[in-house]
Amino acid sequence: MLSTWREDENNRDCCKWEGIECNNETGHVQMLDLRGSESHYLSGLFNITSLVGLQKLEYLDLSSNHRSIGGQIPPSIGSCQRLRYLNLSESFFKGTIPYQLGNLSKLEYLDLNRIDLYGEIPSQLGKLSSLRYLDLSDNDEIYGAIPSQFGSLSHLKYLDLSDTGLANAIPSQLGSLSHLRYLDLSYTLLSGALPFQVGILPLLHSLRLYGSWP
Repeated sequence: MLSTWREDENNRDCCKWEGIECNNETGHVQMLDLRGSESHYLSGLFNITSLVGLQKLEYLDLSSNHRSIGGQIPPSIGSCQRLRYLNLSESFFKGTIPYQLGNLSKLEYLDLNRIDLYGEIPSQLGKLSSLRYLDLSDNDEIYGAIPSQFGSLSHLKYLDLSDTGLANAIPSQLGSLSHLRYLDLSYTLLSGALPFQVGILPLLHSLRLYGSWP
């Protein structure tokens, strides 16, 4: 864990530990900002499953911890019903995307960029009705189609699926994302024409289709 996380007689209140923020009234942990850097990262073996019991958690950032965080994303993370922000990017997570993430109805930000994911994107992510930001890029073993259920992400502003193995046609349902501002589908195996519904999205100002587009 962090070197500053030492429980002694002068440091027993975890709400005062670095990277932790608690609710002033209830004392429950509501934010864990444990992102890493070149000089500052989690040490020792960190088990994300140990955080699932934090039922009041709203913000979790474990990004850029290459040296200590790994394993599969636990399905039980779907029980953190208050979670609004989840960033696991650039760490050593691997495996499939747990469909239980679709239970996080308050989630606004989801970044799983550049880890080691494989398999199809679960359609249940289309249930994230509050989602505004979604980045699954730089996971070249993610395959299959873009779920048509993504068309239900009515608040989505940012979608990056670049550098993945996604294939088949772009679903026309993406044309329902009326708040979308940024869409990156570069360097994938997607095929076919861009649905005209996507081309007329009213707020879209950045559309990236670089790479081997048929």
